[in-house]
Amino acid sequence: MPKKLKKTVETITSTLKDKNNRITLANRCIEAIFKDEKHDFHSEEWDKSIVDDQIADLFGKRKFAEKPLTEQKEIRDEVIEKIEDTLKIAVTKNPNDYKYKPLRSDELILEYLNQQGFEIKKNAKLYHPSETEYNLERPKESDDGKTYLGSPRTPSVKNPVAMRALFQLRKLVNYLIKTGEIDRETRIHVELANEVNDKNWRKAIEDFQRDNEKKNAEYKAQIIKLCKECGFEIEPTESDIKKFRLWKEQNEMCPYTGKKISICDLFGPHPKFDFEHTIPRSLSYDDSLENLTLCYSDFNRNVKKQHIPSELTEEFAEISRRFERMYEDKINECLAIIERSKIRGGYIDPEIKNKKIVERHKAQLELDYYKGKLRRFTTKEVTGGFKHSQLNDTRIITKFALQYLRSVFPHTFPVKGSMTDTFKRQWGLLDRAESKDRSNYRHHVIDALTIACVDRRKFNLLSEAIRNSADGTHLKFAKPWDSFDKDVLAAVQYIVPKHFVDDNSLRQTKKVLRDPRTGKPKLDKNGNKIYIKGNTARGSLHKDTFYGCIMTPPEKGENLENKKPIFVQRVEVRTLVEENNKLMKDIDKVIEKNADKIVDKGIRNTFCNNLESGKQTLVDIHEKGILLPYKMKGKAVYVKRVRIIPRDPSAFKLKKQKDISEKNPNDYKQYYYVANDENYLIALYRGIDENGKEKSISQIISLYGAIKLSIDKRKKMKSFRAN
Repeated sequence: MPKKLKKTVETITSTLKDKNNRITLANRCIEAIFKDEKHDFHSEEWDKSIVDDQIADLFGKRKFAEKPLTEQKEIRDEVIEKIEDTLKIAVTKNPNDYKYKPLRSDELILEYLNQQGFEIKKNAKLYHPSETEYNLERPKESDDGKTYLGSPRTPSVKNPVAMRALFQLRKLVNYLIKTGEIDRETRIHVELANEVNDKNWRKAIEDFQRDNEKKNAEYKAQIIKLCKECGFEIEPTESDIKKFRLWKEQNEMCPYTGKKISICDLFGPHPKFDFEHTIPRSLSYDDSLENLTLCYSDFNRNVKKQHIPSELTEEFAEISRRFERMYEDKINECLAIIERSKIRGGYIDPEIKNKKIVERHKAQLELDYYKGKLRRFTTKEVTGGFKHSQLNDTRIITKFALQYLRSVFPHTFPVKGSMTDTFKRQWGLLDRAESKDRSNYRHHVIDALTIACVDRRKFNLLSEAIRNSADGTHLKFAKPWDSFDKDVLAAVQYIVPKHFVDDNSLRQTKKVLRDPRTGKPKLDKNGNKIYIKGNTARGSLHKDTFYGCIMTPPEKGENLENKKPIFVQRVEVRTLVEENNKLMKDIDKVIEKNADKIVDKGIRNTFCNNLESGKQTLVDIHEKGILLPYKMKGKAVYVKRVRIIPRDPSAFKLKKQKDISEKNPNDYKQYYYVANDENYLIALYRGIDENGKEKSISQIISLYGAIKLSIDKRKKMKSFRAN
């Protein structure tokens, strides 16, 4: 029986996608029929070509044609039967009232178990990804007859940034429900494009964007210089910089024709090459660099037109090979960086570890970009799923916010950020070459007002306008109303942004006290769990690196009391000859960089002399260390680690070291020293001095200092209560 059960479960899970595709196809056809003004939904006569149109959109013509004829007929017959069953019972013209519910694997398995006579325990549930994914609290019915959002807390979301956003969403939405501004029938559009990432991902994205900004500045200077050499001057626009970037990426060649692209033909008075959308914009709604190439103008307008590359049957094989060669080396380079930056076994300094992770993430971002270009170039068909992916942003906050809002508002839909940007430009809220002004938060209001006016119908109309446009860019797309842009820009002038700051830094934790042997919760006399509170720091108290403290030796003729304590860090020698995790090439630059960095004068002089005299190369030092001028037992001696003065020379005592007093009785040697990482607040004091003048002083309190003050305060309060 277990083998039979296992086989049945495998059959259910493997065929579920196909069954749900048929239900999705039937639902799409029902929606199309009900929205057709020419069709009377009471009539069972309907246009059967709707099924073929929806099949092409869902499966793709080619992919569907590859299925066996018997399967094609079976799908059509099943869908037609579902549609006709619906039309027989239809009494309203709302298609949502008659759509079929998608199948779920857990329900099908439970149904099978019941048929086989298995006894199912009461309230027992099978695992299902959707419930584990969301598992949100049910909406709350209030005494005023209104339904409010429940708590968004769920075991599926561990990220505190996402939870904070969901709780703020609940506070705002429940207030709007209470005041009667919105109700269950309100249509909600969600645009939350910020992705929730960890510290290293955010750093990688920030560095990746900064590198692109630097490249753009360099490209701008190169464009001006190269155009001067061609005999004309130009002030590069954002579009010109994009062209130059693609020109470099494509090895100065058109992938479609193989023609070499000169700078004069690219930017001259009569340019011969222009932007080309790999997947036509009318199909993909994709204006990103991943979907753009430089193409010979005549080929783009007279051959490529509204086709995808794979539809150019005669030339596609050669075009595809040419395009892949352009990006082959770049992809291999990214893969090499990712492999080189992997963290392998053994201890590694946390700072170096984070650098490697950031480097790997940056390479992954670049790799995703190149792979995105190749995926668009080699796709065989543009299905509804591809279009849908351009409209929906499935990042983490959006995913949970959508499901959360849908628990009360059934008409909740996502809108992608790039879509909002295009509509803003079409409706006059942003010039075509203008970047979004992020100097204040009013741009969020403009985005919100735009999103509220975007729907599937407008998206289809815009796609049609792009398709009918001569060059796909200069469009005249109708605004929601004639004065829409003026009304929006006037309204935002009176918006005052409100910032929410939730201070959790010193909030105490509360944990269940558990038996150390069994791990079970301890109970009090009444059988209730015992909770304990601790001192909590929700943030980084200090940086990961531990510093040592030494006394600077006095200069000749100085008093011995003039010695000062300085903090030092022990590092591997190879880091002295590296910059951004890469081996440096300029010896003079290496010597200059480390002239005052190495604490020990003897080792510092040996390091510099070895390089200046040619006794050691940078590669040799990187691999072996600093060669000392003497030998031990006839063997060369290398220094692998040295003490240096860190960039941030300030540090504070963290705690006392154990068993060190006998080795070194000096007080400054008894402690671990660390550098501050986060500040908690800046205290500003203002008052009047003895001369009657206004005086102000400030004090910065670190998170570590705030925790210590909080602990001292609780101790004093405890002592006060005891007395």
